[in-house]
Amino acid sequence: LPSIKRAAIIDAAFAGCETVKKFVKMKSALEKKDWQQAGNGLQASI
Repeated sequence: LPSIKRAAIIDAAFAGCETVKKFVKMKSALEKKDWQQAGNGLQASI
C-alpha cells in the first residue's frame, strides 16, 4: 500500500476503529489494490 494511502487508512481506523471494520467494500477494494474504489468507499461512508 503506498504510504500516503496507508496513512489515510490509519487515520480513518484511529478515528473509529470499530466503524472501519464495517467498511466491507473499502476493505475489498484495498485487497485488490483498487485505490480509487477504496477511496470512494471510504468517502461514501463518512
